[in-house]
Amino acid sequence: MTQTGHAYQAASATDQAVGSGSAVDDDWLFRFELFQGLLEQSGLNPVSSIPDVFVNPEKTVVVLTGQISSSFPPRLIERFCARGGHLLVACDTGFSAGRIAEFQKGPVIVRGSQNRYLNFEDCIVISDFPAEHPITNGVQRLVFNRTGWLKKPRWFLPAWQQLANLPANVSPRNSRSQPVILQVETTDSMQGRLLVSADHSVFTNGMLWHGDNALFAIQVAEWLAEGDRDRLLFISDGKALSGFLDSPAFQPPSIDMPTPKTDLATMLKYMTALANNVVKTSQEKNLTNELLARQPRGISASKYRQILLMALATIIILFAVWRFTATSYNYYQSLPKREMKSALDLNHEELGRQEELSRAASMLARDLCRELTGSTDSRVWVQQLSKQSLNPRITSLDRAERARLGTIVDIATNNRTVHVSKKKLEELGGLIQDFRQQHHSQALPSGEPA
Repeated sequence: MTQTGHAYQAASATDQAVGSGSAVDDDWLFRFELFQGLLEQSGLNPVSSIPDVFVNPEKTVVVLTGQISSSFPPRLIERFCARGGHLLVACDTGFSAGRIAEFQKGPVIVRGSQNRYLNFEDCIVISDFPAEHPITNGVQRLVFNRTGWLKKPRWFLPAWQQLANLPANVSPRNSRSQPVILQVETTDSMQGRLLVSADHSVFTNGMLWHGDNALFAIQVAEWLAEGDRDRLLFISDGKALSGFLDSPAFQPPSIDMPTPKTDLATMLKYMTALANNVVKTSQEKNLTNELLARQPRGISASKYRQILLMALATIIILFAVWRFTATSYNYYQSLPKREMKSALDLNHEELGRQEELSRAASMLARDLCRELTGSTDSRVWVQQLSKQSLNPRITSLDRAERARLGTIVDIATNNRTVHVSKKKLEELGGLIQDFRQQHHSQALPSGEPA
């Protein structure tokens, strides 16, 4: 049994058998372009900044797969969903998601031939689902590859709707009949949706072809994108992914096609050579004399000669222009039409944007203060984290770091609208992430709950 899993090996072998003879890119089997494509085809546009998704959660979908990084901790997941965001967490490694769930590391092994897929002990077939849920409607069986399982948090009991459970003939023993896919509600007032999976491989390119995994992925994408949503943040192993069409797998081969260039001097040179060639041919075949010999009655010789020369010149010019346009081309794109807005409309839009950015900045700052102090009281935040704090760990920071932390505390405790630009919000998000990482490495204080 290899670390890559047997179902991926079967998918790779199948693709090579039906392909053009070239080996399949193994990395592609573990990536998520196809699932990303389903989400983006539902009207979602990819973004790459975490602070951006908190500006308007009710219009955003977030997908977290693989190793869940500290940049999107469980409390932020809860806050995002509480404010109307839709989020999927898919992870098969050991991970504590706070009040949401405890992810138990796999792989789960099937004992006996029943529930095995292609007779691989680490590939499990699950075929019992609640028919009333939209993401499992019509799904007959799902194939999981080296999956983990989910347990309830020790000190909190969230509202779980179990959508897929492991069979009883598996090991370890404590994984038997445990859930692998859940819909979670941590509070009664949660406005968004939170889907949790103990196996991210069910959404990967290499696993969508097994069982009803493709139907399941389609329905999950539609369920997450429901509502007036237009933004998608897709994070895999802590890295935000760009759009699925930006993947190398969807890039066409580069072919050098030189654009023909013909300038005016070349065109005149060509026309002169063409005229000389026509004159030479007419002289060799005595065309002029033959045409003059066949002169129509009623037309003088000089007039007839002028008509012939004019017709010949016209033919030469038309032919030269045709050849010139056939080898030189330019495409001009029309400018897009833009709807004109009044000054009042622009002012209202700017005020609304400022209010959204202010709310996002305040929420990020308050979450950091709660995490650093363990308290929800703003007075404790000021006492322990402000520039005037006597906390030894704060006084040990250099002057610039104390000033930056003081700015975050001011934003968290300010009840008025804070004027924050999009660039400043991104800088604030990076600053908060730096302080959070220092806190996890015990470089910042961790207060007791007040």
